[in-house]
Amino acid sequence: MIRNPELRRNLWLELTPHRLFAMPAVLLLAFVLAYVLGRQQRVEAVPAVALGLFVAMSTLWGSQLAANSIVDEFRDKTWDTQRMSSLGPWTLTWGKLAGANVFTWYGGAMCLGAFVVFGALGEGGQPPIAATALLACGVAVLTHSLSMFFALIMDSTTSRRRTPPNIVVVLLLLMVFSQYLHLIYGREPTIWYGMVLNPTWFGVISIWLFAIWATVGVYRALCAELQVRTSPTAWLGFAAFLSLYFAGFAVGRRPGDALPLFAYVGFFVTLSLTYLSAWWERRDIVTIRRFALHWRTSSRKRALQEMPCWLATAPFAIGFALFLALGTPTPPAPFDRLPPGFAFGLCLYALRDLGLLYFFSLARAPRRAELTTIVYLAVVYWLLPAIFDAAGLDSLAKLFLPPVWDAAPSGIGILLVHLAMVGGLLGWRSRMYRAGTIASP
Repeated sequence: MIRNPELRRNLWLELTPHRLFAMPAVLLLAFVLAYVLGRQQRVEAVPAVALGLFVAMSTLWGSQLAANSIVDEFRDKTWDTQRMSSLGPWTLTWGKLAGANVFTWYGGAMCLGAFVVFGALGEGGQPPIAATALLACGVAVLTHSLSMFFALIMDSTTSRRRTPPNIVVVLLLLMVFSQYLHLIYGREPTIWYGMVLNPTWFGVISIWLFAIWATVGVYRALCAELQVRTSPTAWLGFAAFLSLYFAGFAVGRRPGDALPLFAYVGFFVTLSLTYLSAWWERRDIVTIRRFALHWRTSSRKRALQEMPCWLATAPFAIGFALFLALGTPTPPAPFDRLPPGFAFGLCLYALRDLGLLYFFSLARAPRRAELTTIVYLAVVYWLLPAIFDAAGLDSLAKLFLPPVWDAAPSGIGILLVHLAMVGGLLGWRSRMYRAGTIASP
């Protein structure tokens, strides 16, 4: 472990003698204060304070350090030196994840130790000690990995680098945990693929699985930064994991509809990953031409290495949509109110939006291509339909917002026209590249 140069550098920077002495001294004072002020609940007060300090230290502070380990490289203009070094992506991944947060883990280990010791001395009615400690560690690792991942995929412009990516991650996780924390510590068992499981330990295992996948995401993002050739196998594995994981909750309660329920869950997962990944991946003419060249020359391995992640999951989303339209005449609840072509219509919506995103991204000076696309999509999705609805022109409103959730056949027909128009714009952009004159949007 000490042979990792990145980890060794962070150890020397973070674990100074002053810090090694100050951290236990400050924590000891905090525990003593909690014990004194706790009065009749002294034994219960110390583990509560210890757990709160761990969350504040390892999750909030640690996520900022994880993100800054990448952001500071961009700000100090040392990232190019890091990329040209002999360090591989995996060495950088765990060297930065473990090294940048080594001081917070140093203090967090003391907090967890106090939580376990005083929690075991407390009376009943408290949350399970071991499961809570493992859950807190898993949340910390998940937050660190996601913060570093967002720091890597965010644009490297100065304005974007001023936005702390860990704030976005913490807010998202806070919203998720506020909804499901009562289920993790609830008395109702978790039904997953028909198995009756302990909800607390199921939550612990789930958090650690997502933390592992987040770490894999950091590794693949660093592979892209270091220009290490990789195929989208990990991305497809993550899509399969999410599909199997979320399908277990639906199939467990309705085992008779296992296949259509899995198809619906797989469709929504693959379509969501397709749509989201296209917004953060690199979109330039060089990447597209490399992929097209290797595909035309039947160099399938190189083509897969150049393939964007959204293009890897898009065929699965379309395949699930066709299966739902043709192979499930009676959809199970709660999807029984949707028309058969609803899923295919959503695929057309996604392809139209991504085509528009690529049209603006492939301009001569693609400044704020994402923001430009969002503005045009807001006009198409909301502004124009709202104006026509207010004027009583419902038929014109449907031309801009095809109702695939109500009348799927007509909505699909309109979306095919939209897709043809976006395809024409992309074809025009391609011809401009061949002519050597690229117009700005």
